[in-house]
Amino acid sequence: MVTAPPIRCCRECCDLIQRALLIAMTLLSADAALGQDWTARKCVLYSEAWDWVRDTHDMTGIRPEFLTEHQSFLDRGCDQEMEICPVTPEEIKLVDVLTILSMNEGMASTFVPFSCNAQNPPGATPAIR
Repeated sequence: MVTAPPIRCCRECCDLIQRALLIAMTLLSADAALGQDWTARKCVLYSEAWDWVRDTHDMTGIRPEFLTEHQSFLDRGCDQEMEICPVTPEEIKLVDVLTILSMNEGMASTFVPFSCNAQNPPGATPAIR
């Protein structure tokens, strides 16, 4: 069996590799910071959309419980663990508007806290995932 000779690293190669690793670590660290900034920015954009919706849309048919749950979502920094289930036809229309506005700002439709399931049926207290 033929074996390859051991690889020797010259000083220049080692310096180059070390610099490349340092740059890669810096870029990864910057990506993580950008991700955190984007998470906070999404909440700001969503809060602004919510303010606009409240100022421009008729809130008749929106239950006080829905508004309280939604405010809790905002107060918790757009906590992605919350699920709020819209119940009335007006709430469903409102949720559609908020989802479209958030997607127009580059967020995924999963950003919004609206979901109904067996653990969180219509009218239930918001579930924490």
